Amino acid sequence: MSGGTAALRQIALHVVPGTGTYGDTFLGLHFYSWAFIVFGLIIAGSALMLLFERQFEVAPGPRPRLTGLALVSFWLFALRALGNGLSTLAECELGLCPDNPTEYQLFAPTPAPASD
Repeated sequence: MSGGTAALRQIALHVVPGTGTYGDTFLGLHFYSWAFIVFGLIIAGSALMLLFERQFEVAPGPRPRLTGLALVSFWLFALRALGNGLSTLAECELGLCPDNPTEYQLFAPTPAPASD
């Protein structure tokens, strides 16, 4: 839901005519619009899956461990989340992110102090 909220915020920022847009389009929509659509579909799909009664059945025996594809998927997700966090830290440091970032603030040269 937080992803859908962030995408909706981006759409709301650029809904006013003349404010410009960020990024390219794909099939006529900007990527933040696509993100909102996909997050909405994910939420609707999750709600639909919660309607099935099998979710309330008690599984016999011990809980299965993650193996194979499930384990690889888990670690890929964790690695992507860590990479996203590190790239956000490099881009914004510990402050607010710029509206239209052109460089990584963490790696940008610091300006020399002005001497009088």
